Amino acid sequence: MERNDLTPMLRQYLALKQELPENCILLLRLGDFYEVFMDDAKRAAPILGLTLTHRAGQPMCGFPVATVDAYLFKLVRAGLKAAIADQMEAPLRRDGLVRREVTRVVKGEAEPEAAPAQEREPSNIGAPDPCEGYDSGRESCFFRLTLDGLAISVDTPGGCGFFEVPRDRRNDLAAILRGDSGLWSTNVPPFQRRFRHEYTACGARYRLDVSSIADAPVLDDPGVVLDLGVTRRGNPPERSVLRIPRADAARIAGLVAVA
Repeated sequence: MERNDLTPMLRQYLALKQELPENCILLLRLGDFYEVFMDDAKRAAPILGLTLTHRAGQPMCGFPVATVDAYLFKLVRAGLKAAIADQMEAPLRRDGLVRREVTRVVKGEAEPEAAPAQEREPSNIGAPDPCEGYDSGRESCFFRLTLDGLAISVDTPGGCGFFEVPRDRRNDLAAILRGDSGLWSTNVPPFQRRFRHEYTACGARYRLDVSSIADAPVLDDPGVVLDLGVTRRGNPPERSVLRIPRADAARIAGLVAVA
C-alpha cells in the first residue's frame, strides 16, 4: 500500500517512527489506549500476548493506558526498543488530527546473536544473564539491563509497576541490594541507608525506594524492600511494595552493579 493510501493517523504514525531508532516499536496514544500498528504490531503482538486486529486494512493491537508499564517491560525484556507518542492536545471537535509527540523512549539491551561454537570467545562463558529477578509465586520483580541503565518490573497483589534507573545510579542501588557493611552504621543517617530515585515520564511521577531491613532481628531472612509508586494525572497514587530475600537481592545486585 502506498503511503498516500493510508489514513492521516497511520501517516502520522509513520512520520513519528522516522524520529526513532531503527526497529523501535512505537506505542501511539489514542484516547485511553496505546495502539501499535503495521509491522510493529506484527512484531509486538506475540511478545505482549495481544490479539492482532485490523484498522484501515492494517494490523494493529493495543492495551489500556493504565497498563503501559507492564507492557513496556515485556518489550524491554525481549530486548526491544520501545517509544511512546502521547497526545499533546485535547481531541478536536472538528475533523483533524490530534498533535502527538514522542515523549519517552526505552531501549532494551538486545542479546547478541549466537555465534557458531567454534567462533565463540571464551570470555563469553559464564557471562551474567541480562535479566535477574525474584518470584515467590504470589509476587515478583525483574531487573533488566537497558542501553541507558536498568528497567525494573514489579508485580504484587497490590498492583504492578515499571521503573527505570539511569546507569550512573546503578552502583548506588547495588550497594543497597547487597546490604554493604557500613551502610548500617549508627554514624550513617537513615536517609543514606535507602536508595531513592524519582522522575517524570508521560505525565506521570515515578518514585522508587529500596531499603534494607537487615537491622530487623525479628526476621530470619530480612533482605530488602522495594517500594514503587506512580502518580498519574487525575488518578489516585498507585503503590507496589515487595520484599526480596537477602540471597536473591545479592544475586540481583551482581547484575545491577556497573563494573
